[in-house]
Amino acid sequence: HHALHLLHALRSLYTVTEDWEGTLFNGLTIKWNYAAKHVDISMPHYIPAMLHKFQHPKPARHQGAPHSWVTPTYGAAVQYAPSDDDSPILPAADITTIQQQVGTLLYYAVSVDPFMLAALGTIAASQAKATQLTKNKCQWLMDYAASNPLAIIRYYASDMQLYVHSDASYLSETCARSRAAGHFFLSSKPCDPSQPPNNTPTLNGPIH
Repeated sequence: HHALHLLHALRSLYTVTEDWEGTLFNGLTIKWNYAAKHVDISMPHYIPAMLHKFQHPKPARHQGAPHSWVTPTYGAAVQYAPSDDDSPILPAADITTIQQQVGTLLYYAVSVDPFMLAALGTIAASQAKATQLTKNKCQWLMDYAASNPLAIIRYYASDMQLYVHSDASYLSETCARSRAAGHFFLSSKPCDPSQPPNNTPTLNGPIH
């Protein structure tokens, strides 16, 4: 009764659409599975629209990683930082395009595809004075998005115990910087904390 009263009041002033199943929110597509106690979050139309906006074609070869990597030399006595970027500065129009692409992908990454976040952070750090290397990294990320246009995060119902898995990489960023990261998620209390494998919480979608 109260919901219908609210709708009646809104319709008197605005054009209103209704979603009684709760499948759409702020650009997110929400698919509920109450029997299995999980929900899938996706944005199925976001990446195709973004690729069309920037006229970015699908790469001939599937790109499975959002950024390049340096193969570690195991057993090496010294690990050196990557060389400084000495590639030419881009024209202003190209820098603006990179900034637009980063901003467009950031919302998608935070919402449903956190695998993009490390690459976006690296590109964003240099976008104000973007170089050809920055453009190459952005091209790589766009190829990844075109190859993987439908990211889905699944959240399972749990006892809402907070867990964090954290790690770091050494000298993986420019200017001899390293990177730390964490996977924050809610899960249930382990069955027996003293006995593996029952002392590991079930993974869940990230909350941060």
